[in-house]
Amino acid sequence: MPPASIANSTEDPRPYIIYREPPGWGFWSNFSVVLEGLFDARRRQLVPVVDMERYITRYNEDVPVHGTKNAWEYYFEQPAALSLADALSQAPFDSGGIVSRGPFTTCFTLIAPPPETLALGRELVRNYIKVKAEIQGQLEALLPADLGSRCIGVHVRGTDLRHGRFANHPAPALPAAYLEQAVLLDNRYSFAKIVLATDEQHTVEIFEKQFGLRLFTMPAHRSAATQPIPDYRSYEWLFDASERHLHRYRLGLEVLVDALLLSRCTHLVCGASNVSQAAMYFAGDDQIVHAVPPLWMIANSDQPSRGKSYLASLPSSSFEPSANVLAQSMKELEDIVERTENERAQANLRVAQLEDSGRLTQQLLGQVRKENEHLRAAHDELATARRDLQTELTKVRGESQTELDEVRGQSQADLANAEAEGEQLRVLISELQTELAAFKNRFVVKVLDRFVGWLRRPS
Repeated sequence: MPPASIANSTEDPRPYIIYREPPGWGFWSNFSVVLEGLFDARRRQLVPVVDMERYITRYNEDVPVHGTKNAWEYYFEQPAALSLADALSQAPFDSGGIVSRGPFTTCFTLIAPPPETLALGRELVRNYIKVKAEIQGQLEALLPADLGSRCIGVHVRGTDLRHGRFANHPAPALPAAYLEQAVLLDNRYSFAKIVLATDEQHTVEIFEKQFGLRLFTMPAHRSAATQPIPDYRSYEWLFDASERHLHRYRLGLEVLVDALLLSRCTHLVCGASNVSQAAMYFAGDDQIVHAVPPLWMIANSDQPSRGKSYLASLPSSSFEPSANVLAQSMKELEDIVERTENERAQANLRVAQLEDSGRLTQQLLGQVRKENEHLRAAHDELATARRDLQTELTKVRGESQTELDEVRGQSQADLANAEAEGEQLRVLISELQTELAAFKNRFVVKVLDRFVGWLRRPS
């Protein structure tokens, strides 16, 4: 249920759409953005609604899951029982999908959130987050709450975070370091169960060897230690790695259940991860966190290292690591240093290549400028020639028009004279025709007179 400050408001508060720009990242990384949105909605007295339907995540399936296309509703109820469709019809506010502006999205490099952030996160989870009933039932069947008080949870982060060595992300400790801390704590507290959440099969195997039947871990999609992954950033190795039905949905379900199981454990062994931080938000105030500090903070190849200051800011392990774990960790650090040096060398090579390219570009730019000057001069000459041609054409057109006018005038005068002469000729012809007619008449009369005279002559 929403807090009383929203539920009892005299005005109808407007919806607030919470989302992350697609495709987002990991399940609990996306969840941290939702927590950020819930915090903002509460501060602004708005009704939060999570939208992972229009703004899809890596966990969205192409077909509806449990009757919905909203990936949030695969696993959780809407925070304030307001549907996305209803919210969109009520002129909602928009969170903007912003990731890095608040306490929940900026502490992923810490082992545990700061106390004030942890307290706020637990309050938001209690007030707004409701896991689907069927998942909650599955959780209770797997690990009843009363049993969780006698369990230790261990979260071991591997795969992309360990082997991908992403800049501005911590390099997690080796699985052996987590195992050693769990063994030492178990020696002290004699736990009923060791609840393991991990993304690598090799980690499961070494924990099984140590704890046997007391180890509890969920069946899940995990990467093999020997599995070659050329490009961790693509995440095809994870989201497109299985043909099982609703694989993306199941990946989200598995990491959700993992974190909820860890939240039920009174003791939690973990490094810096969104998964373990999520478990802390769902856990009670009595949960004790045992840190397994990362080995280093991976820096950008063009930035100075901050690994030493980062490690100094973290809590230390509950027990000092053994010589064996230290030796393995040293080898891992050597790999990190070698890779970092290689990346810096490659970066320096790229800088040198860019400088060479820059010099070549400057030379080409100089040539282009000279060519441009030549083209500009040619353009000016062409413009001058065009103006001269236009002037000459105007002059020729003027002279031709004058001559044409003179010829047209003379032609018109000649035509008038011809028409006058023609008229005179027509008058003359008419007169001649009249005279000819008169002559014909006179001639006929004379001929008739003579003929009559001839007839009258005595025979």
